Amino acid sequence: MPFAPGRWPAWKQVCDWGGALVIYVLDTHAIIWFINRDPKLTSAAFAVFQDAAARHVVPTIVLAEVFHVQGRGRITVTPAAVWAMIDSLTNAVVYPLDELVLERMPAGMEMHDSIIVATALIHQATEPVRLVTDDARITASGLVDVLW
Repeated sequence: MPFAPGRWPAWKQVCDWGGALVIYVLDTHAIIWFINRDPKLTSAAFAVFQDAAARHVVPTIVLAEVFHVQGRGRITVTPAAVWAMIDSLTNAVVYPLDELVLERMPAGMEMHDSIIVATALIHQATEPVRLVTDDARITASGLVDVLW
């Protein structure tokens, strides 16, 4: 399914959940490994996807990465499988690459990682956030709380 305006119901486009629950920002590898049931995904990270009470944020750059590498034949996960996985999450939002993200992109990281971290930082300003990633550089930066 292509990404298009109006693809998501309004509740999946707005990050106004209220409350003090943890928000989980999902990294590319976490999504791919969850869909593939890859043993590289830790049990803690797997549990995040299974938690119906969890709130999930998928940065648009993650979708772009998945679609790009799948189109080049480097992974077997299809765009349709990613959409289906996101649709299966009870409380999910695809967060756009907007001005807030651009303003918070940390220097010294690869562009994709910087955008993912910036997305986490936006949500971290108001609620607890955990970035679901195995990326050692993101973890070492200490900018966001990481779950793996």
